[in-house]
Amino acid sequence: MVHGHCSVLAKILVLTRTRYSTMSRFLLLFLITIASIRIQAQDTLRFSVYYQTDKFHLSPKELLELKTSIQIPPKAVVQGITVFAYCDDIGSAAYNQALSERRAKAMAAALHQFPQLEKVAIKAYGKGELQLIHEGDTLEMRRLNRRSDVLLVYSIEQMAKAPEEDVLPNLNELEVGQKMVLENLLFVGGTRQFLPESIPVLDELVKTLKASPGVKVRIIGHVCCTGGLEGEDIETGKFNLSVIRAQTVYLYLVNHGIEKERLSFIGKGGSEPLGGDIKYDRRVELEIVEK
Repeated sequence: MVHGHCSVLAKILVLTRTRYSTMSRFLLLFLITIASIRIQAQDTLRFSVYYQTDKFHLSPKELLELKTSIQIPPKAVVQGITVFAYCDDIGSAAYNQALSERRAKAMAAALHQFPQLEKVAIKAYGKGELQLIHEGDTLEMRRLNRRSDVLLVYSIEQMAKAPEEDVLPNLNELEVGQKMVLENLLFVGGTRQFLPESIPVLDELVKTLKASPGVKVRIIGHVCCTGGLEGEDIETGKFNLSVIRAQTVYLYLVNHGIEKERLSFIGKGGSEPLGGDIKYDRRVELEIVEK
């Protein structure tokens, strides 16, 4: 979101320099003053709540545990909450679908009990049952499948920054096999959804690819917090999150005029963490395939 505002500001400044050079200093100071207004950057808190068999309400102890899971930074404003609720694979599909919907509604009601969340819009979805997909402790896997995943999106006011130039290098200057991380191309935890600051990066990538028409690239998706395994797309329940994130970038580029023949995509799960803030493990890399 920060970058989006700055992109507009950059265009205005170019227009100012072109048409009104005699007044450029005055207008530049005026526009910088506008850009200094506090704006909002978004981030996401994700956590899961687990249920006993056939239960959908939370006990007082579980409500207390839920409260400790909601660690919203000081001065943050909660923009919205999404709940995805699931069941294990015991029982009929119809029963489990209904139970998951009750869990979703009950979780939304529980979240509204907390003062900082009582007026926040909550979208709640029952996603039905989850099948066993790994070998191992069946009881433990079913316990983990009886859950609600909560995505809480919040914003923190911060000062706008000046627009950055030359975000991406000239692709013609990179060697085949060379990779680069697309900085600030970030995702909502557990989903393929871009955080707002990702859009200027994607648009810059479109421009860079169009400026290097002979270059072919591979889009590589990564996830965090999985111990090397693939991540779960909580919107579908499928364990293909790194692939679907790479595909989402691929589709964005194709929809903005980049030829399909120049692009490919793969996912590497959580096998290559960076070792820092996990927010940046939810990343996408670009690899030069052909020049």
